[in-house]
Amino acid sequence: MTAKKEGLKLLLVWMATHFLLVAIIFFPEIHWSNPSGDVWLYFHYANLLISGKVPYRDFSPEYPPLALPFFVLPRLFARDFNAYFQIYNLEVLAVEAATLAIILGIVYRCYPDSKRRLHPLYAYILLVSSGGQIFLNRYDALPAFLVTLAIYLYARGHAKSAWVTLACSVMTKVYPIILAPLFILTYLRGGKWRVKECLLGVVTFAGSLTLISLPFLLIAGEQTLLPFLYHVERGIQLESTYASLLLSLHQTSGLPVRIVFPFRSYEVLSPLSSTLSWMALPIMLISQLGLYLLFFGSLRRGKEDGSQQKSDDAPCLIRFSLLSTLAFLLSYKVFSPQFLTWLFPFVSLMKGSQRAEKNITAIFIVACGLTQIIFPLAYDQLVDLSGLVILVLLLRNLLLGACFLLILNWRSRDGLLSKLNPLIFTVAGAVLLFAGLINISLFGWSSIYYLYIPICHPGILLTMGLNLVLCTFL
Repeated sequence: MTAKKEGLKLLLVWMATHFLLVAIIFFPEIHWSNPSGDVWLYFHYANLLISGKVPYRDFSPEYPPLALPFFVLPRLFARDFNAYFQIYNLEVLAVEAATLAIILGIVYRCYPDSKRRLHPLYAYILLVSSGGQIFLNRYDALPAFLVTLAIYLYARGHAKSAWVTLACSVMTKVYPIILAPLFILTYLRGGKWRVKECLLGVVTFAGSLTLISLPFLLIAGEQTLLPFLYHVERGIQLESTYASLLLSLHQTSGLPVRIVFPFRSYEVLSPLSSTLSWMALPIMLISQLGLYLLFFGSLRRGKEDGSQQKSDDAPCLIRFSLLSTLAFLLSYKVFSPQFLTWLFPFVSLMKGSQRAEKNITAIFIVACGLTQIIFPLAYDQLVDLSGLVILVLLLRNLLLGACFLLILNWRSRDGLLSKLNPLIFTVAGAVLLFAGLINISLFGWSSIYYLYIPICHPGILLTMGLNLVLCTFL
């Protein structure tokens, strides 16, 4: 297939999968439960900045410094919230397009002989579509883009630029800090340790963090650290792995639980909450340390003469970046729905057998669908401790846990992922498409209820169904 035909096919897939997503930007009333609350907050911060207020001194944003320009940019072209909302969504789609370009660059750099070069692009498009309005109405696509760009620059041999970009991602959203040790370990691959290059990279990273933070530290002092301390002080967030455990115990054994609303999000209180909250950080750190050791061992099994190119390390770096980020989501006490966005570039770039690539993408599509049911569709019912929604939350977290194990055991033949027939997901997707169309014909564009609990919506059914079917054939 010629490059022109491949580009046209890619555009058609994007249009088909993003039709509903783009329609909702201009007609938000058709969304089943428009989760635009955070965009209101971005709009508020943008207004304060434009009026001359100094962040961290005159007001206390919960986000790191480099997130703020992303909120201000749409405000330069819009005064009222409705216009801001539309421009902000288009800004996020622009970040999606930039991420696609970087993914393509990584593919050409790291997999030059691959016959399925466009698969990572299709996979990313399908994952974004499955994320729905959660993807559009949060800014997590930006740090995910910066991390992907850092990996691309690393694969190109531009180490200093990669470290600066990784620092920028940390100052946009804190989570990429857990990936810095993976970059450090790449200097210790094989039998030749490049200590000077490693120290230069660490100094570049630390210096970039300091340069970005310094103006705010001088103006606002310790208040600048609030976005970084914010998540440490939080309790067991409602959608975390620990919360699903507590809520399941509440349903099965009557464990007392109470839902509270500090830190602008819902948290679970129970007799076990304080213990789990205290344990979350050590568990997360131990899991990260274990992954760092596995990554180091994987690099040590590379060429012993130290001549291996950085582009050869990139697939391993991508895999362990996915594992590290996923382990963070599963082991920490906060797991907001938009955090799945961090995984999309890594999942799309996983390289293995054709079946394995399709299956891992399909599994994450299912996880995104379950997440959309949890939030925003049935979030009120989850807060009210609905057993059915708690079950969906538990299934989502168990599915992500299974994904972690599958990726951890990713091999040349990819084990179970290569044995699983992708047609299973094709059939499931066709059933979801059919169910969505039947629901629209019988009940219109309205949620599907069971015992007064919204369990799905035709928009979710159609999106997930189409993406699962396309995942098999692309």
